[in-house]
Amino acid sequence: MPTLSIFPALVQNAALLLAMAFVYDVLTSRRRLGAWPLPAQMAVGAVLGLLGCIIMLSSWIYVPGIIFDTRSVLLGIAGLFFGVVPTAAAMTITALFRLFQGGAAALTGVAVICTTGAIGLLWRHFLRRPLEELSWRELYCFGLVVHLDMLAMMLLLPWPVARNVLAHITLPVLAIYPLATALLGMLMVNRLRREGLASELAAGEERLRLALAAANQGLYDLDVQTGEARVSPEYATMLGYDPAEFHETNASWIERLHPDDREPVAATYRDYIAGRISDYRVEFRQRTKGGEWKWILSLGKVVEHDDAGRPLRMLGTHTDITVRKQTEETLRLFKVLVENASDAIAMATPEGRHFYQNRAFTNLFGEVGENRPATLYLDQDVAREVFQTIMAGRRWSGEVRMYAKDRRVLNILLRAYANKDADGRIISLVGIHTDITDWKQAEEALRQSEQRFRSLVEEIPTIAVQGYDRERRIVFWNKASEQLYGFTKEEALGQRLEELVIPPAMRAEVVNAVSNWITRGITIPPGELLLQGKGGRPIHVFSSHAMQTNSLGEPVMYCIDIDLTDRKRAEEEKRHLQSQLLQAQKMESIGRLAGGVAHDFNNMLQTILGYCDLTLQQVDAGNPLHENLVEIGKAARRSADLTRQLLAFARKQTASPRVLDLNDTLAGMLKMLQRLIGENIDLVWVPGHDLWRVRIDPSQLDQILANLAVNARDAIADIGRITIATENAPLDAEFCATHPDCTPGDYVLLSVHDTGCGMDQTTLAQIFEPFFTTKEQGKGTGLGLATVYGIIRQNDGLLLVESTPRHGTTFNIYLPRVAEAPAESLPASVVTAPAGGTETVLLAEDEVAILNLAKAILELGGYTVLTARSAAAALERAQEHAGSIHLLITDVVMPEMNGHELARQLCARRPETRCLYMSGYTADIIARHGVLREGMHFIQKPFTVADFTGAVRRALDEQPKGG
Repeated sequence: MPTLSIFPALVQNAALLLAMAFVYDVLTSRRRLGAWPLPAQMAVGAVLGLLGCIIMLSSWIYVPGIIFDTRSVLLGIAGLFFGVVPTAAAMTITALFRLFQGGAAALTGVAVICTTGAIGLLWRHFLRRPLEELSWRELYCFGLVVHLDMLAMMLLLPWPVARNVLAHITLPVLAIYPLATALLGMLMVNRLRREGLASELAAGEERLRLALAAANQGLYDLDVQTGEARVSPEYATMLGYDPAEFHETNASWIERLHPDDREPVAATYRDYIAGRISDYRVEFRQRTKGGEWKWILSLGKVVEHDDAGRPLRMLGTHTDITVRKQTEETLRLFKVLVENASDAIAMATPEGRHFYQNRAFTNLFGEVGENRPATLYLDQDVAREVFQTIMAGRRWSGEVRMYAKDRRVLNILLRAYANKDADGRIISLVGIHTDITDWKQAEEALRQSEQRFRSLVEEIPTIAVQGYDRERRIVFWNKASEQLYGFTKEEALGQRLEELVIPPAMRAEVVNAVSNWITRGITIPPGELLLQGKGGRPIHVFSSHAMQTNSLGEPVMYCIDIDLTDRKRAEEEKRHLQSQLLQAQKMESIGRLAGGVAHDFNNMLQTILGYCDLTLQQVDAGNPLHENLVEIGKAARRSADLTRQLLAFARKQTASPRVLDLNDTLAGMLKMLQRLIGENIDLVWVPGHDLWRVRIDPSQLDQILANLAVNARDAIADIGRITIATENAPLDAEFCATHPDCTPGDYVLLSVHDTGCGMDQTTLAQIFEPFFTTKEQGKGTGLGLATVYGIIRQNDGLLLVESTPRHGTTFNIYLPRVAEAPAESLPASVVTAPAGGTETVLLAEDEVAILNLAKAILELGGYTVLTARSAAAALERAQEHAGSIHLLITDVVMPEMNGHELARQLCARRPETRCLYMSGYTADIIARHGVLREGMHFIQKPFTVADFTGAVRRALDEQPKGG
C-alpha cells in the first residue's frame, strides 16, 4: 500500500480529535483544568476515554487487527494537562475498548495507550514551570517523543509485520501526529492562560474591593444623559444599605444629598459637564439608611463622549470623609477656643524658639516673633529653670514676673509643659500665662484691710465679735467678747461655739442652722438671743451674722453680738408692754390661720375666675348664658375681695398699688362693712361727683376701712350711724403750712364719721402710737390705728382726726390725685382678650386645676406651653426640650423644691429664660422664698385672664433681672 494513501486517513482522524477537543473545551469552559474532586476527575477521565473510543472507531486500518488513530495524541495530552486520575481512567477505558476490538495488534495497541499516557504524566511531573508557559515548539517536541514511543511499540509485533508497518506508517505518523499534539496542546495552554487571566482579574477585583472598603470608598458609573447612576457594593455598604436594596430606593443621586448641599453640588456638576471647570471635586452630605448624614468627597471624570463631543459617561469615586470633617471641626473649635482664651498661650520649639501665640498673649506681651520666650522673664534664672524642667518631661507651675509689651512688670501664674509625639520625642513647648497682677495687688490691699479690720474689731469696747469655722470652732474672739461672756481669748479659741456660749436647749437648733447656711445657703437671720456666759450666766444679746472665706477658700462665720442687758432691764420694767405684745402675737396666730385658709381659697377662686373669663370669651353677649357667667364672675370676685379683706386684717397681703376710682371700690366693700359693724348700726354711703383717681393697693384700702369701721362700732354703745363720704379736695399752701406732712396739690378726701362716744385730747394725742388702746384687756391689740396711719403715710397721704367726747369721731384721709385711668375701668361683664405671643413657656404648678387653666389661657394666646406638676418635672422637661424656653411661670411654694430654687437652677442652664412667679400664699410666706424683691415679676392668685396674660407679656418684654 503506498505510503501517501495513509495521509488522508490520519489527517481525518486527527481533525476529528481536534474537533471533539474543541467542542469539549467550549462545553467545559466554565470548569477549571486544575484540581477537582475525585468524582469530577473520574467523570473527566470517562469523557476522555469516550473520546478515545470514538476516534478508534474512525481509525485507519493497515490490515485487519492493526489500526492507527490519534488516541496516542489524546492520552499524551491527557497525561500532560489532566493529571493521574483522569488519565488513568481514560487509559483504562480506551485499553478495554481496544481489547474489545481485538486483532493481532490488540496488545500492541494497549501498550501504546499505556506508554503515551505515562509519557504525558512524567512530562507533567518533571516540568519545572507552569503548563500555561509551554510553547508551540515544546508541545511539538512532546508530540514527537510520544509518537516515537508509539512507533517503538510496533516492535512488539512480529518482526516482518513490524517492519512493514514501520515502513508505511513512520513518515505519516511523524508528519501528522506531533502537529496534532502541538495543536491540541496549544488549545489546552490557551485555556489555562484564560483561566489564569480570569483568576488574576478576580483577584484584582477582590483587592480593589478590599482597598475601596478599607479606604471607605465606592465607585460610581453615571449616565450623563439620563442621570442614572450605578454604584459599587462598597458605596452602598458605606451608606448602610444592602447593594440590591440601595438600587431599589429609586432616588436620583442628587435627591440623596442634604437639602443644603443639592444646589451647590448640582451647580459644580453642571459647570464640569459644560466644560467651564476642568476638575469635578465636591464635598456633600448624604443620608445613610439609619437616617444619619455622612460627609462624602466625590471625584469624577467624563470617560466617554458622543460624536458631537457631548459627555455620555462619567466614572468616579465617593470617599467617606465624615471622620475627617469631624476632625476638622474639632480642630477649628479648638483653635477658636485657644485663640479666644482669656489666658495667654504660647508655643515654642524644643530649641526654645517662639512660633505661636494667641490673641491674649499678643495683647499682654506683644508680638514676640521667633525670639526666645526667655527674653520676657524678669529673672533669667527662673526662665532657665522652667525650660530645664519641661525639657526633662515634667510640668512647671508657679508665679513668675515677666515684662508686658509696654515693659511693665507683671505677676504671671505660669503653667508650662512639653508636647510629645508617639515615640516620646518632645515636639513643642507650651506655656499658659495668667495675669494675676491685679489679683496680687488686691490680695495685698485685702491683707492691709484685714489688718485694719482686726485692729478695729479687736478694740471695739461694746460689740462682741466671734468667728467660727464650718466645724463651729472659735477662730476669732475680740476683747468685747471677753468682757461680755467672761472667757479669755485663750479659753475660747478652738472651742465649739455651742459648747461655749449656747444654752443646751438651743444647741441642736444652732448646729442645724449653721449646717443649712453652709450647705444650702439659708442665712441665719439677725435677732435677739438668750445666750450664756462663763458659769452659765444668762446674757441677752442682739445677734447678727455674716460669712466670709479665708485664704484657703473655706467659710468663716462671724457673729456680732450687742449686749441687750440694759434694754431687757427696761423691758422688765414695762410688763404691760409685754402683755400687749403677747396679745399681738395671738392675733398674728389668727392671721396665720386666715392666711392658710386664704391660700386654698385663692386656688379654688383662681379656677372659677379663670374658666369663667375663658368661657365669657367664647359666649356672645346675647347668649342667655352670658349673664349667668357674668354673675358667676362677680360672685367669684366678691369672694376674692373677701379673701383679701381677711388677709388685710391679718396684715399678710402683698402691696400692689393700682389706680382706683374710690367710689367704685368703696361701693363694693359696703356689704362686708355692714356685716362687720352689725345690724344695729346704720351705714351711710355719700359718694362724691366726678371723683379724681388715686393710687393705692385695694387690699390696703380694705384694711383701712375695716380698722376704722371696727373702731367706730366699738365706740357706739347701742345704736348709731357710720357715714362714709368722698369728695375732691384741693389743698393749698396755707392749709399745708399748718400740716407739715402735707404737700400742696389735688387730693381725694375719704371721710369716715361715727356717732360714738368720741375721744378727749389726751387720747387723741396717743391713738396712733403702737399698742395704745382704750379697750378692755383682751378686746384689742392697739395696732389698728397705727396700721392705718402707716398705710396712709406709705401712700403719701394725710390722716387727720376730729373728735369730741359724746359727739363722735371723724377720720379724714387725703390721698394724692393721679391723672391715669383706673386699672379696672372696664365693667365686670367685659373680658379683654388676653395679650398673646408665640414664645415657649414652661409652666410649673402642683395644683392640676390651675395648671390646666393656665395652660389653656396661654395656648389661647398663641404660646407654646410645656407643663410640669413639680419643680423636678419642670427641670426634666427643660432638659428634653431642644428649643428655647422664653419664660418660666412657676408657683412659689411647691413640694420638694420651691419656685425660686427652680428658677435659679433653670436660669443657670438657660440664662435667656425670664421668670414669672405666682402664688396664693400670703406675703410673709412668699417673702421667705425671696420672690418679692425689686425687679422680680409676681402675680397674686386669684387673678383674671387679662391680669395673667398681661403679666406674662410684661415678663417677656422686659429685660430679665435674675431668678
